[in-house]
Amino acid sequence: MAVASRLFPAYDIEIKSVRKHIFESALHNPNIIVHTVGLYVMYPMLEYCAKHHPDEVPYMYRDALSTKMAWLMIEKLDAEKMAVLSALGCEALPYLEACLFRNEEDLTQDPKDVFESYKISSPPGPYSFDNRYITEDVPMGLVLLSSLGEKLAINMPECNRLIEMCGGILDRDFFSEGRTLTSLGLGELSKDELLHFIEA
Repeated sequence: MAVASRLFPAYDIEIKSVRKHIFESALHNPNIIVHTVGLYVMYPMLEYCAKHHPDEVPYMYRDALSTKMAWLMIEKLDAEKMAVLSALGCEALPYLEACLFRNEEDLTQDPKDVFESYKISSPPGPYSFDNRYITEDVPMGLVLLSSLGEKLAINMPECNRLIEMCGGILDRDFFSEGRTLTSLGLGELSKDELLHFIEA
């Protein structure tokens, strides 16, 4: 962290940037929130453009993430993520704050204002729903989040619904192919054993 703080000023070790363990790092990855919800909400736009305006493509940040539906989903999914983080004894940092920390050097900015600026600077696309925003962030991110929620007895309806819907669109079973506590060899641990394992 001493080296990282010289390379990336936001990683000042005085502002609690050191994560407690690997699950805290994984769940504070903003992409499991923004990529999955953003591209799911964008799916009808992609289908419409492919059929009626094949030379055009929507913008995920500008178009999909400007909708009320997207932010309702983000708030619900983020609340489930923060409940899991809290149960793991970690700081429950909201999505927008995690995004600010990951992408910006000036952490005094308003996270919402910074996110709004991405709508102006972001490129068009993604051009397909079969994209790493879904094929990576759902099985490697959301499925892990769901698995942790199940182990910690936390209800995860938004997370599970999004996994099911994204898998349905691509005709894939992300639950079976994704990263879970079982696939990591940790499925047999009790909640207390899991907490001891990741902290020790």
